[in-house]
Amino acid sequence: QEYCNIVSRVLSTNNLFSLYWEALELLKKSGILITSDSVRALTRAYWQVGLAEKAIESFGRMSEFGCKPDSHAYNTVLNIALKKDLFVLALAVYNLMLKSNCCPNEYTYNMLIDGFCKNDNVKGALEMLDEMGQWDIVPSVISFSAIFSGLCHVKRADEAHRLFNVMKERGFQPDLICYSVLINGYCKLGRLEEAISFLRLLERDGLALGIKG
Repeated sequence: QEYCNIVSRVLSTNNLFSLYWEALELLKKSGILITSDSVRALTRAYWQVGLAEKAIESFGRMSEFGCKPDSHAYNTVLNIALKKDLFVLALAVYNLMLKSNCCPNEYTYNMLIDGFCKNDNVKGALEMLDEMGQWDIVPSVISFSAIFSGLCHVKRADEAHRLFNVMKERGFQPDLICYSVLINGYCKLGRLEEAISFLRLLERDGLALGIKG
């Protein structure tokens, strides 16, 4: 990670993209192994200077150099696709990741869950939560809070409440964001009693809302 950060920073600061491609070509001709991180540094550098298309293109060229993307490389381009609201592309990248037998991780699923929720597709987000279990990946509070937000956004606060209870039953301790999302969701529905009950539960769990006077 430190190596990638350094290379990405140097490339984006000094506009050395063409020189870096030439270096990769030279390494390829010399029969030297080119790692996934080597190309990921380039992908990140393009993204840092606002060249999203070039970033995605560099990821697509990894096969030219006999380089198999690892989970970090997939997550990098997945993040770029989602940040640019290219949700169909993000799903394509995820499916390619699975077909390539590259194991997704918690970060992969958290990004996808957030992407589904932002596209008002809570069903898809819940399916991602189920898929995490298939890979023996334990969802985090971040995973749950993203789905709470998606459910509340489409006025399904009761479902968010049920999932909140499931999360607690699994031994997860909700953070302030989880409570705030549910409180806000019930308030927007005009159901103040439920909102107040969550506020009291929040206080019982030793948390406090950061309310400015």
